Amino acid sequence: MTLRRTTAAVFAIVLAGALTSCSISGGDVPDLTFDDTVNDAVLQVARDGTTVPVSEVVDVEWDEAALFTEGEPVEAIEEVVGETGLKGKRYVSSPNLIVLRKDGEVVGLIGTSADVFDGEYKVLLGSDAVLAPEKRGVGLVVLTTGP
Repeated sequence: MTLRRTTAAVFAIVLAGALTSCSISGGDVPDLTFDDTVNDAVLQVARDGTTVPVSEVVDVEWDEAALFTEGEPVEAIEEVVGETGLKGKRYVSSPNLIVLRKDGEVVGLIGTSADVFDGEYKVLLGSDAVLAPEKRGVGLVVLTTGP
C-alpha cells in the first residue's frame, strides 16, 4: 500500500470514528423539516374549524411541543426548548416553527408555511397538544392543550 493510500485510509477511519462518537454522545439535533401533512392539518383547522391532535400529523415520538414565530431569536427559542441546532441569530425559515421534544431533548423541528397562527407562543405543551381554531378570529389557529 502506498503512503497516499495509507494516509487516506487512516483519515477515513479517524473521520468515521469522530462522526460516530458525535451521534453516540447525544449531540445530534434534528433537521428542520417542512411537512405537508402538518401544513395541511393547520390549513384544515383554519378553514373548517376542526381540532387536530398534533400526535396525528407528526411521525416522530414526542412528549412536549412549542410554537415559535418567524423572527424569534434562536437564543430565546433555545431558552424554552434547549439546543435546536438552528443557525443564525433569528428563526426566519418559515412563518412559524413547531418544536417537538422527547424526554427533554429536541426531536423535531417543523416549519409551517401557513401564516394563520395566533395566541401564545414559547410555551411547552404536553403530548395532548392540538391544533385548534382560535375563538376570537375566523381562520386563525392556536397550538394549545387538548380536551
